Amino acid sequence: MNEQLSDQELAAALEWLLFFGPKPSAALRYLDFPGVTVTIGSHPDPNNNRVGLAHLAESEADAVIDNVIAEFQRAGHGFVWYLTPSSLPLDLARRLTERGLSRATDVRIAGLAFSLLPEPSAPGSTTEVRSVDISELRKHVNVMADGYGTPVEHSLATLDRLEAGTAPGFEFVQYLAYENGAPVAMATGMVDHVRKVTLLGGGATLPSHRGRGHYRALVQARVADARAKGSLAVVTHAVRTTSAPILLSLDFREVVSIERHVMLAPTASTGAQSRV
Repeated sequence: MNEQLSDQELAAALEWLLFFGPKPSAALRYLDFPGVTVTIGSHPDPNNNRVGLAHLAESEADAVIDNVIAEFQRAGHGFVWYLTPSSLPLDLARRLTERGLSRATDVRIAGLAFSLLPEPSAPGSTTEVRSVDISELRKHVNVMADGYGTPVEHSLATLDRLEAGTAPGFEFVQYLAYENGAPVAMATGMVDHVRKVTLLGGGATLPSHRGRGHYRALVQARVADARAKGSLAVVTHAVRTTSAPILLSLDFREVVSIERHVMLAPTASTGAQSRV
């Protein structure tokens, strides 16, 4: 595979795939605001509601930000506003902070990429990884919820979005990792056939089974499948304190930095769950 994507193309894909790919549905709606992309999910947790790809003129930014905040408050939802080096205006972070959004320092994101995908190799652990459909993943939603350390309803909202399917040109993939016949870890992904990249989605391992190579095995399985499906690179929005160090050790590299600015749901009294 001689064709290769530039770092600029990979960074653009990482920004785009924060928002696009899933099919609009009851679990994911796109709201119409000028100069910014806004999605709202079925759950009020901020991680299910996203704003970003902002290219706002300085003269219009304040009004758009105020309207976006008002829309989420009417819905009773929190949200995350994603900022990258391409976000405009340049003082967008300041404007968000002045309106009550908090920069998430507990969950800092690195946009990572792995190009020149290798030929499949023998697995480096005894983990058995299986490609599964959404119904099978739903049967084992406890692996997802306990692995993330979040309420089950958060995972069910994610599964509802996946079950709704993708827009044309995209494909969801899901995996379970087994130890001694029992599922102990899960992971998702999304193939972008147009840009020829595969996005590594969420991945989680039951706390009692961490440190045994299950996460790495799930990465290797998704990389192998990405290559088989024609992707030129694998990209991911990795948490700097958890998955990013593992992925960097597997020859991923950072191509874009991503900041999260969070506003909790109006009735929320506790911190937002920490998940990309």
